[in-house]
Amino acid sequence: MSQRDMLRLILSNLNRMRGRVAMTAIGVIIGTTAVILLISLAVGLQNSTRSQLDSFGDLTVITVFPGTSSGGPFGDADGGGLPLDREAFVALKELDHVVAVTPRESLQGSAELIVGRDSFYGQVNGVDPVAVEKLGWTMAAGRTRIGGGQIVAGYSVFEGQSGSFISVGRDGAITERNVRGREPTDPVNMVGRSVTLLLTRYDDEGNELTRRERLRVAGIIEESSGENDYSIFLSLDELDEYNRWYTGTRRNPRDGYSQALVKVDAREHVEDVEAEIEALQLNSFSAMQMLRSINQVFVIIQLVFGGIGAVALLVAAIGIANTMTMAIYERTKEIGIMKALGASNNDVLRIFLGEAGAIGLVGGGLGVAFGWMAGFAIDLFFRGFLARQGGGADAPEHIVVTPLWLMLFAIGFATLIGLISGVFPALRAANMKPLRALRAE
Repeated sequence: MSQRDMLRLILSNLNRMRGRVAMTAIGVIIGTTAVILLISLAVGLQNSTRSQLDSFGDLTVITVFPGTSSGGPFGDADGGGLPLDREAFVALKELDHVVAVTPRESLQGSAELIVGRDSFYGQVNGVDPVAVEKLGWTMAAGRTRIGGGQIVAGYSVFEGQSGSFISVGRDGAITERNVRGREPTDPVNMVGRSVTLLLTRYDDEGNELTRRERLRVAGIIEESSGENDYSIFLSLDELDEYNRWYTGTRRNPRDGYSQALVKVDAREHVEDVEAEIEALQLNSFSAMQMLRSINQVFVIIQLVFGGIGAVALLVAAIGIANTMTMAIYERTKEIGIMKALGASNNDVLRIFLGEAGAIGLVGGGLGVAFGWMAGFAIDLFFRGFLARQGGGADAPEHIVVTPLWLMLFAIGFATLIGLISGVFPALRAANMKPLRALRAE
């Protein structure tokens, strides 16, 4: 029997029992729709979480902390940890796929930026001016080059602020300072302007001492909702000088730095670099670690959601098996005639498997279509709802996402379910004795 004749016969048989086929296919449609809708919702939530995580920082930057003999993340008080000293930085720079390495040290006191009559606050950090240009920061304006007397500020540093600022002196005295706010302005307008960095500390008698440094804004980092938004970066040498003014002592190179930034050339190499950093007995953290954990969680969610839909498909499989079994009883004499005319057992087997697979294929295709339309409607509704509630700007682009691979998988899985369901009835039909089949009423 030719493939064309077999296909024509399969379609003819399905058309003869189209009512029963339609009822059976409804189960497949419901199961496939459930699979598409539930997994699409999980994929949409995963994509939304990824995009939010991307906005919090560069996924190719690893933050490195001193190692500890006890395995803690930030060093131990007994000095047993491995410091981020010169030898550690040399080792970090020699790692494969590492583009740049720079210490990042924080100012050990309170500081404010003064522009005219306005005050602004941010976390002041010292970095290597050479390495910082290779970190790949996206700039809203200006450049990342940090020379003497220059700073690079986060996007939110120069936005309008108001309220109060609490500072603590070395003797424990607490001082509250009012922040002279102003209307929000475009931070990129600050590029090239001079600002005053006002440093404040207290002597042993509790007297307030101040120091003013004139700096120029070299660049503004693009807004990202991450820690850089409220950070101020200047050269490491200048920060060391300010910290010496605060503490009265010069930093000991043997103590190393509190943390470092390591820039990796691509996301897919971050995990390997982190493993090499751990091999150096240093501790590390990156946004990719969070992303990997989130992906693992969403894989489990997708499996659970897919399992719920698969249960409906398994119920539909029982319906397909029942339909094909009933078809055998109704077409017993027809099977006998086919065999008498020369049809082989394999021909009969393929006919019944083809009918069962066609039911799964049609049900799967319609289920994918209905699932996609239902997901589109749900996505449209919730995005409109969030927009009406005033959260449209922060809302994800799509809440329900149906990737192409999911649609193809769902159709293939539904077809496979149909084929598996038809195996037993098809084998039963193929193994019928022709004479017994012809005598059947």
